[in-house]
Amino acid sequence: KAAAFQVRCCRCCFRLVHGLVAWTSHLVIAWPLPCACWSCLPITPTFIMLTRFSFRANFSRRASPLCCLLRASFYILCFTSPVQGGSELLHLQPAFSLRGGQHSFFSSHQDCVMTEAASTIFYENFDFGTNTFRIKQDTSTGHAAVLWDAAKVLVKYFEVSGIEWKDKRVLDLGSGCGLVGICLASAGAHVTMTELPGHTSLLQENVENNLKAHCPGSWQVQECVWGSPGETTDWGNVTDMGQGWDFIVGSDLIYSDASTPHLLKTLQHSMDDKTSFVLSFELRREKDLDFLRNISKCGLAFQKIPEKELHPVWQAEEIGIFKIWKKS
Repeated sequence: KAAAFQVRCCRCCFRLVHGLVAWTSHLVIAWPLPCACWSCLPITPTFIMLTRFSFRANFSRRASPLCCLLRASFYILCFTSPVQGGSELLHLQPAFSLRGGQHSFFSSHQDCVMTEAASTIFYENFDFGTNTFRIKQDTSTGHAAVLWDAAKVLVKYFEVSGIEWKDKRVLDLGSGCGLVGICLASAGAHVTMTELPGHTSLLQENVENNLKAHCPGSWQVQECVWGSPGETTDWGNVTDMGQGWDFIVGSDLIYSDASTPHLLKTLQHSMDDKTSFVLSFELRREKDLDFLRNISKCGLAFQKIPEKELHPVWQAEEIGIFKIWKKS
């Protein structure tokens, strides 16, 4: 009887541990996915119910099919539940591909906080040199108001590139949230940050909040429509950005087939023999490479920055950084 009692105790302990492991696996594997967007409250009651049933099911061999069904239902729920902040989650997921894995995602996003459960506004802290900048984003106003990975990779390349930015004239095309321009102005550059008409309010707010206290360089925010001066496009009259720039910078500028030809015209007009255009973009489709193929037709040349010159952590195979200049 004593031996039988010990066997029963061992079986109970084993089933208890097995159930705890199964329950914990839901937290470790499935829970971070909806939690990444900081607004997973809508699925919390369902999560508790399913994990409790799954926990109980692990104590009975007869219930193992039910357990499998519950697990499958829960995982499907995690991937398909329309939680608040889903658009942010879709944006943040590619950061897992950055080298450094957990470091590159969580060190960047650990201070990324939604202002409220149903809000589209959230903030992200980003380090550049000795400065930490707090970047506001708003998913309700379109892709220009979201901080994309190509901008982060570009800024981190500038951090280790050894380029002397003090007193350099920099044109930042498609500034978006303003991260690139803010970082370069903090390094002493005189930066003109640009966005499409009607899309500069968030950019202006981020620049003022991050550079108002102390800025070794200077900055201005300006509306800009790409193309040859004098033309009119679907976005309005083309803006003449002038010449004499030391650097033109931009990230993820070639996502649209309609705007890419106008970008080339802007570069042809605003670049001179001393101007370097530094571009980063995430390769999402083969057609994006048409921009590079067409560069030579516009009197420009390019070189991809070697992997060894990039930041050791902030780089990804699908994100390239290119230096472009005018042929002599």
